[in-house]
Amino acid sequence: MIDMDSIGGTFALGFLVGLSAFTPPGPVVVYLIQQSLHRGFRAGLSVTLASALVGAGMLVLILETGIRMVFESPVFHLYIGLIGGISLITLGVLIGRDTLFSPLAYITNPPESSYSSSFVGGLAVNTGNPLVYIWWALIGIPSLGAAGELAGSSGLYSWSGGILGALFLWYGGISYLASQGVSHLPKKAIQVLSLLSGIFLVIFGLFLLVRYVLHP
Repeated sequence: MIDMDSIGGTFALGFLVGLSAFTPPGPVVVYLIQQSLHRGFRAGLSVTLASALVGAGMLVLILETGIRMVFESPVFHLYIGLIGGISLITLGVLIGRDTLFSPLAYITNPPESSYSSSFVGGLAVNTGNPLVYIWWALIGIPSLGAAGELAGSSGLYSWSGGILGALFLWYGGISYLASQGVSHLPKKAIQVLSLLSGIFLVIFGLFLLVRYVLHP
């Protein structure tokens, strides 16, 4: 018999630990805000869906393999530094290029292809962000194990539901608020914010290259 109190408890656990992953500022939040300001709510939602997909992939990997030490392996660190660093730098450069050389009308009239590019960019930012893997290693896996001990397989599913609920509530809310800024902020201010977000991603990508590749 399913214990509904345990299910509710593991859902709440997943929701709260999910907020601990999504609320701190970082490259994913910066990119989410930039896309929402620059291309609207649907672009921000595309980034959110990409984050959910990466999270689901991590969850499946953990449940199927039970691998935890992979996050500490030198090969994985090389992947984070090389692939993640290059991805973030490329994304930042593309944002800067579009911001500086595209017409400002692009901010409020994005092409249809922008939503798919926002999704791909979201995948790149999430998979190249070491904070994602650190969170899973230090917080995600232990809390997932606690949910499984508390309510078995049902606890794992409800914990996962809590994580997704936190993700869509927080990122969706940020995306909506940022997209509303398009109608209230001057276009010049949006352009500056987009440029700053691109610069941030480049700097963070360079940090990953230096930290995990040049000086491991």
